[in-house]
Amino acid sequence: MHLFAQPTTLVEKYPHAKAICTQKSKTLSLTYQHDRLQCKATYYTEVLHLSTQSSSYANESVNFSQFHEITSLKAYTLLPNKKKIYVKDFVTRSVLGSNIFFDDLKEKSFTFPAISSGAKTVVEYEELIKEPRLLGRYYFNSYLPVEKSEFTVKVSHEVKVAYKLFGENQAKIQFKTYKTPHETIYQWTAENLAPLKNEENTARQSQDEPHLVVYIEEVKSKLPTSLPTYYLKNLSYLYEWYYELSKAILTEENTYIKNLADSLTQSCKTDREKATVLYTWVQQYIRYIAFEDGLGGLVPRKPEDVCKKRYGDCKDMATLLYMLAKAVKIPAYLVWVGTRTIPYRYDELPVPIVDNHLITAFCLDNHYVFADATADYLPFGMPSEFIQGKQGLLGIGYKQFELVQIPMLDAEKNLYYDSLSLKIDSNKVQGTGKVYLVGYPITKAKTMYYAVNPTSKKNILDKKMLL
Repeated sequence: MHLFAQPTTLVEKYPHAKAICTQKSKTLSLTYQHDRLQCKATYYTEVLHLSTQSSSYANESVNFSQFHEITSLKAYTLLPNKKKIYVKDFVTRSVLGSNIFFDDLKEKSFTFPAISSGAKTVVEYEELIKEPRLLGRYYFNSYLPVEKSEFTVKVSHEVKVAYKLFGENQAKIQFKTYKTPHETIYQWTAENLAPLKNEENTARQSQDEPHLVVYIEEVKSKLPTSLPTYYLKNLSYLYEWYYELSKAILTEENTYIKNLADSLTQSCKTDREKATVLYTWVQQYIRYIAFEDGLGGLVPRKPEDVCKKRYGDCKDMATLLYMLAKAVKIPAYLVWVGTRTIPYRYDELPVPIVDNHLITAFCLDNHYVFADATADYLPFGMPSEFIQGKQGLLGIGYKQFELVQIPMLDAEKNLYYDSLSLKIDSNKVQGTGKVYLVGYPITKAKTMYYAVNPTSKKNILDKKMLL
């Protein structure tokens, strides 16, 4: 049962807050019955409105996807007189991030009725998790101050889990675990948490805010003749899953790709020349369009189809480049990597949320050269800006992989130089200016310049001169 908090006391405790989250919880249940694993999550969020000006918090939404199905959802406003007014209208719509053409992520959005000082708004929903490797993570705080946050994991004895806590202020999080005849229960609680700080162009939430990642290592069947099912026991099993998803594409012999690769590299004399030509062709002739559609967000499309349609996402472009290189016998590999907004490393967390990008690596002169064809105007041999310094998972073959470090571009190779020469002539100030860009500044400037209409091109150049 959830007790009705005392608004007066909380107003004194949070004098500048229009609303606070009095209770936030998630219960993850990993149940093994009838030789089958089932993953479910139950969520509860309770917000107390302290001001008559808190109506901006009336709009709420719940996300779901092909991997995470909402099986029940209710939302209501609890008035100070204990009367409940339920939300009746839920609107389902797609959620598209920036530069995303298609994403299977959707949301059910709704508006709480009768918001007033002293009222509470409550959301309760259940979620069926269809892929056991994608359990997500739990953030203890919220966009509002949080009075109490609780994350509970209930696990059948046949299921072995691991977990890791990230972020700052971990001392605030209390942990306990205990067993019942049928399951092991893990519970983390925290109280009096400050709201999330939304800072533009930072990864503050995943880097600094306290959150927990739980993942399944293995499941042992009750049947005496059955072997354990391994999910994410270690990095080998994550790589094995990635490899199995892509194996059909990576092992396919394709005459179309072979002929294309031969025609592009027929005048090249060295592997480096061939790799440069192939990279440049994919970069120039395949348009990057992001797709996130269930397993389609993990499984690359056929390289021949990508070539003919002239578009693809990062895994499509990386796989195409890999297959072109393979066709002309250049040593090349696929590399899974997380952008710099993701703070995790494969050697500390063997789960899919570590990465969100796929690139190609060539082995030239006994050194890896990382190639990201999704980055327009990025020269061959230069890693894309947003994966510098990150740890990559380089696939060599079946059950063979290597952890690699994406290099950081030397500072002297990134240059933004401008000069201005002024003179006074007939009481007028006249002058000329020059801007010289090298490295990432020039790739950014080119991307901006060639992506706009002729009128806007002049505006971009004017802005560059004024910086």
